[in-house]
Amino acid sequence: MTSNRHWRYWFRCWRRLERFLLPPRCVYCGVATRIAERALCAPCRDDLPRNTASCRRCAAATPTGEVCAPCRERPPPWFRAVAPLRYEFPVNAALRALKFHRRLEVAPAFVPLMVAAYRRAELDCDAIVAVPLHANRHASRGFNQAQELARPIARALGLPILPGVSRARRTRPQSGLDANARRRNLEGAFRIGRRFDFAHALIVDDVMTTGATVRELATCLRRSGIARVSVLAAARRSAAVASGAADRRERVVQNNSQEDDEPNDVVFEEGPEAAVPVATARQP
Repeated sequence: MTSNRHWRYWFRCWRRLERFLLPPRCVYCGVATRIAERALCAPCRDDLPRNTASCRRCAAATPTGEVCAPCRERPPPWFRAVAPLRYEFPVNAALRALKFHRRLEVAPAFVPLMVAAYRRAELDCDAIVAVPLHANRHASRGFNQAQELARPIARALGLPILPGVSRARRTRPQSGLDANARRRNLEGAFRIGRRFDFAHALIVDDVMTTGATVRELATCLRRSGIARVSVLAAARRSAAVASGAADRRERVVQNNSQEDDEPNDVVFEEGPEAAVPVATARQP
């Protein structure tokens, strides 16, 4: 007991020293933040593009928040999709920095927003599923961005993360594919090695585009015995981007590696902030 108290004492001292020498900074503007703010300062949080009026089924932007026509015509295999942000600058730059440049410090900036959106939706999920990567892609990248979001969300909500959900095969890069090609590309992509008795699983991912990935995963989860599935993503792409029409707004520069599902280097051509790193994107 004494050794545990000593360990906790020195750990608290180390954390105080760490906060003094390396104070937490906003991932968008680089300004030192208060402990309660952590990775996102209040001004940047208030300026983020919110996904306020959106379809309850797929989280796509709609004029008044009604269920969109595609979801009425072809209901998705999940119950509800929630995404607190739109996939626009600087959210898109931050998520690409997390996913392709190993900026893991970006993930904590999205977690409180995602947790708050989940609670506003009043979902009753009892388990969480992070969208898995194929083992080879996970090894080459070194982490799974969906897991980096799912773990702290699971802790905040007090929910378990489902084991045994994996990527059964390597798929072609999703970037550049239209909605139909994305769906075909992901057919049979996931494997679930056991039956579950959970009532409502929550799929967590970084970006929801056409919904092809979560559609395939939700179908597999329901086949494994889960009665209901919902989706929580950090950001939702607009219908134009999801269909591929707005991809022309970004000039993608690919390197020699074809291991990832999107290119590693992106040059944004949407304004003067295009070449500014995430941590300095907000101008004083």
